[in-house]
Amino acid sequence: MKILPYSIILFFVFISLVQFESQWVYNTEDFINEVEISPNSSYIAAIGTSNGERVYVFNTNGSLLWKRDDAFSISFSKNNYIAVGGKGIALLTGNGNLLWEYDNTSRINRIFISRYGERVIGVGEKEAYVLDRNGKLIAQFKFNESIRLSTSSCGSYIAIGTENGTLYFFENEKLIWTRRVGGRIYPLSISADGNYIVFGIGSKLHVFGSNGKLLWSYSVDGSVVDVKLSENNYIAVESVEIGEILGSPTVGTTHIYFLDKNGNLLWSKILSPTSYYSFSSAISDASGVLYYFEVSMSQDGEFIITVVGNKIYLFDREGKALWESEVGEWSSGKISRDGKLIVIGSQSGKIELLFNRYAETPEKTKIVTKTITEVLNKTETSTIIVTETKNDIKSVCGSGFIILISCGVIFLMKDNGRMKK
Repeated sequence: MKILPYSIILFFVFISLVQFESQWVYNTEDFINEVEISPNSSYIAAIGTSNGERVYVFNTNGSLLWKRDDAFSISFSKNNYIAVGGKGIALLTGNGNLLWEYDNTSRINRIFISRYGERVIGVGEKEAYVLDRNGKLIAQFKFNESIRLSTSSCGSYIAIGTENGTLYFFENEKLIWTRRVGGRIYPLSISADGNYIVFGIGSKLHVFGSNGKLLWSYSVDGSVVDVKLSENNYIAVESVEIGEILGSPTVGTTHIYFLDKNGNLLWSKILSPTSYYSFSSAISDASGVLYYFEVSMSQDGEFIITVVGNKIYLFDREGKALWESEVGEWSSGKISRDGKLIVIGSQSGKIELLFNRYAETPEKTKIVTKTITEVLNKTETSTIIVTETKNDIKSVCGSGFIILISCGVIFLMKDNGRMKK
């Protein structure tokens, strides 16, 4: 693949790092290859790999609460339970008190915990384990090839994609459907409500519905390397072009795409090429060399960050470039659900928490007119004025509804605009 010359790459002007308030910095002796923020922003976690594998957990003041060896992945519930995977699966409290361990597993590369700890799902190279909140094994899925897994926020819906291009969809651990989609499925993500399954195969982004039907596909430049969904189903996609210079594999131009759930492109950006890499998602070139990339998004899609080598970028939902940092060699970056905190980890072992000053600004408010069919005790159709702000929309897992909270009134709204109060 041809690498674009530097002279024609598009660059953007960003706000400098000094305009972001650093909350704290913590230095470790490990290579920090992934960071996480709990849903309520109470805890910060980092995964280090140098002399073994370990997880660090901090409070938002930067105090190290605990760390755990033989651990390679971590996931937070909204009520502050923490699932850790690595050498087996463990469930802990926020303060590090061990609730239970399940050791009868292969090495756990990824771990998921549902919204309130109803399910804990550990993912190995070719198998997945589903446990209840008490650590009892509910289901085990085994495959003859490498897999990717994603789960809805309630843990009821699981999507699994395989190396040879088969997509599986489970509801309450029961297989609902399978689809042959052709090609290695990578990456893979399922929406919070389980209604959308999004994955990449080479240069194609595909979106399936929970009924197993292909909803739409979108072609990107290069290969899809990471994808994330907001809770209101905006989709952020990162792709990269890989080529060669003097016979050696080199990462080329990186692209960011921002789409709505119907496949409409809202904006895209071209970022400068880099030979560095970050460590959350990976793509392998023909020589077997791995390159790693990452994208993260606030729950409403208002803020999007992406890590490309030693650079981290922040965009808003309209695609405006807000900030870029080239300080250090970042390997991972995450933004909190409310968009206020950004945590970054570096290859040198540094973990830093930043405050996103753009999240301080008054919430964007818009007045929208909705035609609402009341389905409780009335049959007439009425038109009302609803005030929406960026933080008042939540999805209901598997229901097909989203919750709109406005002026103290809760509405359930379908995709077609029909609502019931």
